[in-house]
Amino acid sequence: MESAYFLWFRQERAGGWRAEALKSLLAIWRRPCNSVVLSPCQEKGGGQPGAAYHVASVLRKVPVGIKADFEKAERIVAGLRPVDRVKLCRICDEIQAAEADLLKQAEHNMDRCIEACQGLCCRNIQLEAIIGVWDLVYILTVAKAYRDRMAACLEKEIPFYAADCIFLENGVGPCLLPATARAEVCLTTFCSRTDAIDREIRAVKRKFYKLGWFIATRRPLLAYDRLRRWLGKGPR
Repeated sequence: MESAYFLWFRQERAGGWRAEALKSLLAIWRRPCNSVVLSPCQEKGGGQPGAAYHVASVLRKVPVGIKADFEKAERIVAGLRPVDRVKLCRICDEIQAAEADLLKQAEHNMDRCIEACQGLCCRNIQLEAIIGVWDLVYILTVAKAYRDRMAACLEKEIPFYAADCIFLENGVGPCLLPATARAEVCLTTFCSRTDAIDREIRAVKRKFYKLGWFIATRRPLLAYDRLRRWLGKGPR
């Protein structure tokens, strides 16, 4: 049975964008009937756009899904005090080392992913269930040069709909992120037996939980520093 500690962290990974999404959907549902045609068959081939079209167009503008988590991760990284940034870099270095060790030991499993599955696990997915705030904080810390490319990919995201991962190179693959700068689930989930690499998988997960705990314990300081900036006193 999963502990309350684990479940709490899983909820944190989901991000806090759902309230904004619900507000957007309510705004659509409250429009006059002649502004939204509920028949999906009218979405193509002339006529007034259907409800799904309006939902998609609104959600592209509202920060929900991975885009909201990405913006949240950027705020966390930017808001850390200098001493905490050093700690963050140290934790992320530990994660990167654990990921490198896992990739080295899981060479057989990775070959199967590439040759047999051909990246099937990156297709028709709910991305927000795979990549969360922790993962994005980690990626933005160890792969800063990829920030703009990630932001460009996020413009293609339509939350709530299953689709191929937006971080696939040219929409096909492979992943545009470095091998040791990827989300926890992406590197610790296999469709083949993992008996030989269970120790390495657990090591990566432990490091990510350490990062999650670090972020959670810094939130009061982040809020306090934001309040001081708002009051014009600047960070302590």
